[in-house]
Amino acid sequence: MSNSNNIDSAPDYNNFAKDTLQQRKNTLFVLDFTADWCQPCRQIHSILVEWKKQFTNVQFYQINVDLPNMRKYIDQFNVQAMPTFVFIKNGQEVTNKICGKQEQLILNAITKFQ
Repeated sequence: MSNSNNIDSAPDYNNFAKDTLQQRKNTLFVLDFTADWCQPCRQIHSILVEWKKQFTNVQFYQINVDLPNMRKYIDQFNVQAMPTFVFIKNGQEVTNKICGKQEQLILNAITKFQ
């Protein structure tokens, strides 16, 4: 199973929240809130691709905030800047959100909670 996924719609998110989060409780999920127009999002993309290869036990999800019907999830996680990374394990956020292209902080969170 791939550890990289896109959430492109409200039904995608609902399936993720209902099925994936509930069934894989000991897995770390990294939610990457991104936008096509966001330069830091594009800059960190290649780094995320490498981490996805390195941390095969971690599930990465990319959520494009510009897509229709995504406002509910942006509000749910209080996303106010791009990129924003949310870390979920056992159905709970395990650390503070990380905003911006803060590679070392993101890597530290992945390493700590994987």
